[in-house]
Amino acid sequence: MSNPLPALASYSDKPCELVPPSLISQLGYSDPEPSAAHGPLGPGCGWIDVRTAHGKNLNVAVGVIDGKGDGGIARVQSLNGSLYGFVEPTEISGYPAAYADTTDRRGQGKCALVVGVTDDSTFSVDTDGYSGQQDSCAAAEQVAAAVITTLQGGS
Repeated sequence: MSNPLPALASYSDKPCELVPPSLISQLGYSDPEPSAAHGPLGPGCGWIDVRTAHGKNLNVAVGVIDGKGDGGIARVQSLNGSLYGFVEPTEISGYPAAYADTTDRRGQGKCALVVGVTDDSTFSVDTDGYSGQQDSCAAAEQVAAAVITTLQGGS
């Protein structure tokens, strides 16, 4: 990778700080305190908007577990057909990424996006409860771009 962002590892104990609070508010999430979670992809952070009928939600996970990388975006692509039912490569702010999930549920308002920031590390952004692919993936892409800006030292 030509422009790695090794700063991701420093957020494994504070994943909620990857996303600027102003963006969380702009996207309509009303929970002032995000709920932290430690899932299979590593430490993460989630927000819920209880004002919507189905409760849209946003989760951001850091793919650095106990200081070891997760294999990067190449690992995600290699799991197409096993862990992931579909993997569709894309790019976010110049970084390799992929829409990846057990099944493609983007049309139902769920978007799962994984972004590679080093050869061996990723972060993921999952959105759910949106009205369709355009809304859910636009939100995921916006959050992913903001995470990259944070990792580059911006805000």
